[in-house]
Amino acid sequence: MESIRKFIDFCGPAVYVVMFMLCGYLIWKAGWRAIDLNLGGVQHTGWSSIPIMLGAVALVVSHFSGPMLRFGDFSRYAKSYAAVKKGNFLGLPVNFLNFSILVIVTASQRHSVTASQRH
Repeated sequence: MESIRKFIDFCGPAVYVVMFMLCGYLIWKAGWRAIDLNLGGVQHTGWSSIPIMLGAVALVVSHFSGPMLRFGDFSRYAKSYAAVKKGNFLGLPVNFLNFSILVIVTASQRHSVTASQRH
């Protein structure tokens, strides 16, 4: 069990290091101007935006439901209540925000190849 804990303690930060490196590589190759946050041409207003918002809420709930259901597993070996609070803060909202920013920047890279370069 101790070797598994050490492996998990290593892999958690290693995943983020690799994700930041890959995101930086994409920005370096494509350039800052290639980040385009206007991914969709469809704009929703009024009642048509309700299903989009419900989908976003469902994604956030589904993201946090796993850690919430397994809270006992995460807090079992905590040294104190303060350690549990710190772990929850770093593991849930901070982790979610960092991962979301990386995904948005990665997904918003415009492909800069023109039609003449494709052929």
